[in-house]
Amino acid sequence: MQAMLTATQGQEDFRHENGEISKVRIEEVGLGMGRVRVASLPPEVEDKTLKMVMGAYGEIRDIQP
Repeated sequence: MQAMLTATQGQEDFRHENGEISKVRIEEVGLGMGRVRVASLPPEVEDKTLKMVMGAYGEIRDIQP
């Protein structure tokens, strides 16, 4: 978890298909198993895309709206 937050500095760019770029915040929430809250993610981003991108940092068990 800390490695992901350090690598991204808590923020990442999301590139839309139309070329637009949105800033996405990433922060750690809760204790125990690492939980991550992703804020400002555009609604057209599918769960499978988020799971694929975040999977580079560890196992993704669940994505909640």
